Amino acid sequence: MKLFTRDYNFLLACTFSAAMTHQLFLSIFPIYITDLGGSHTLTGAMITGQVIAGAVTRLVCGPLQDRFGCRKLLIAGAFLFAFNIITYMFTTNLTVIFVLRVFNGVSQGIYFGSAGTIVADIAAPDRLVDGVGFFSISGTLAAAFSPAMGLYLLQNHGSRAMFGFAASAAFISTVFPLLINKKYGSVDKCKPQVASKGSPNKPGNSLTATSFIELSILAPAAVSFFIVFANSSATNFLASLGVERALDGIGLFFTFNSVAMIIIRLIAGKLNRKFGASTMILSGCICLIVANLLIVIAHSTLPLVIAGILTGLGMGVVSPLLNSIVFQIARPERRGVANSNFLLVNDIGQGLGGSLWGTISQYKGYAATYFLSAVCVFIAGLTHKLFLFPKIKKQGIQGNE
Repeated sequence: MKLFTRDYNFLLACTFSAAMTHQLFLSIFPIYITDLGGSHTLTGAMITGQVIAGAVTRLVCGPLQDRFGCRKLLIAGAFLFAFNIITYMFTTNLTVIFVLRVFNGVSQGIYFGSAGTIVADIAAPDRLVDGVGFFSISGTLAAAFSPAMGLYLLQNHGSRAMFGFAASAAFISTVFPLLINKKYGSVDKCKPQVASKGSPNKPGNSLTATSFIELSILAPAAVSFFIVFANSSATNFLASLGVERALDGIGLFFTFNSVAMIIIRLIAGKLNRKFGASTMILSGCICLIVANLLIVIAHSTLPLVIAGILTGLGMGVVSPLLNSIVFQIARPERRGVANSNFLLVNDIGQGLGGSLWGTISQYKGYAATYFLSAVCVFIAGLTHKLFLFPKIKKQGIQGNE
C-alpha cells in the first residue's frame, strides 16, 4: 500500500521542523551553559529535570491520545513547544533557563509523543516498519546539519542568533499539524478498532492506574532504555569532548551519523523482512558498542567519523524496529499508552544518562564515559536475547514469521 500519503507527508514536515530545534538543543545546550558559567553537573541536572517533566507529561498524554485522538494534542504541543523555545532569547539567568528547560520537557512530551503515535494510525499496517523508519528519518535529516548550524551561530553571532534560528524552526512546525486530516482527532477513525466496552481508555470511563501502563511492551522498552541511556553520552557531551580534545571536526560525527542513519532507515524495512528483527537489533547493538569504543580512543577526526557512521547505522536500525515492535505488540486501542510508555522509558534513559555521564565526564573523564556507554549497549543486547527475542518469535513479529 502507498506510504507517502498527504497526511503522512505533513507529519514528516512538522517532525522535521521541530527536530531542527530539538537536535540543536541536545548537542549545543551543554556548551551554552558552560559559556554562561555553568558546570557539567548543572547541565546534567537540567537534562534530568527536562526529562522528568517530559516523562510525566508522556504518561498523562498516552491515555488522552487513546480517548480523544492524537491530532488535537499534536497541535497543542506544537504551539507550546514553539513559545517555549522563543523565551530562551530573553534571559541568561541559569535559574530561569533551568525552569525553561524543565518546561521544555512538558512541551516536547506532548508534541513528540503525539507525533510518534499518530504515525502508526496514518501508515498502512503492512508498511509500519517503513512508516516508523521514514518518520525517524525526518528527525535525522534535521540532526545532519542543525547542531553544526547552531554551533556556528553560537560561536560567530551569539546566543540570540542561535535561539532565533531554533525558534523560527519551532514556529514553522506549528503549521503542518493543522493541515493533517481532522479524522485523526476522532478516536473511532484514528484507531483501527474502537476501544472495547470497559476499556480504561474509552471516553466516558474514568482513568485508573491501568490506563497509564501497558505491560505488554516491557521487553522492547527495556532494550530501548539501555540503548538510549548509552547513546545520551554522544548526544549530550560529544561536542564538549571535541572542545576538550581540540578536535575541529567534531561536527563531522553528527553529519556522518545522520547520513548513515538515513541510508539504513531507507532500507530497514526490506532488511527486517529478509533477516528478521532479532538479527537486525543485535547487529545494531554491535555497531554501537564499536562506536563507543572508538570514541574512547579518538584524538583525531577519522575515528570520530567512523564512530559517527557506526552510531548512525546502529541507532538507525534499532530505534524504528523497537518502536514498530511496540505498535505490533500492543492492542490497537492501547497504542497511545503503549507508545507513551515506550517514549517515557526512553526519556528516563536520556535523563539518567545525561545526569550520570555529566558527572562521570567531570570527575573521571570522557574515556570512562564512553567505555561505560559501550557496556550499557552490551547489556541492551543481552536483554534482547533473553527477553525480547522469545517474545518476537512467539508473536510472529514482522520480519520473523
